[in-house]
Amino acid sequence: MGNLLFSETWVDQFMKETLKGPSPERKEKVDENYWNWIEERKKTLDIRLGLVLKKQNPEDDQYGYFDIVQGSVVQAYSGTSSDRGTADFILAGTEEDWYEIIAGNRELTQNMMYRRIRLVQGNLHEFFRSIYYFVELLRCGIRVPTEFELIDQASKV
Repeated sequence: MGNLLFSETWVDQFMKETLKGPSPERKEKVDENYWNWIEERKKTLDIRLGLVLKKQNPEDDQYGYFDIVQGSVVQAYSGTSSDRGTADFILAGTEEDWYEIIAGNRELTQNMMYRRIRLVQGNLHEFFRSIYYFVELLRCGIRVPTEFELIDQASKV
């Protein structure tokens, strides 16, 4: 059994997974220069990242905020759209988008390229200067066992 997507527990577990970093298997599969580049980028990443679960009605959107200091998540919390102005970057997707990212057939990088998750707030240039950092942060976070409200209900019908 997992945590409901974007619940307080899910956001907390997402943070804990990011703190563990990439799996040893992942680190072995990818060239060391990639990891060195990410470590260099982390030194300048003091930001607040918002992740959003977009709903039919924007007032129902669910937010997870992550305070990041030198590339490490130091605080995470569920918030609201009223906190949105405090975030440096916000990545958003529908439940279907998040499902595809977490449980889908494609690899995370492919899903980002196919815009399953989109940057909806923040400096695009700055975001892409650190894109591999964000990919690996998400890759760690999506290890959280996750339940999907609508998709799981649909599969039970």
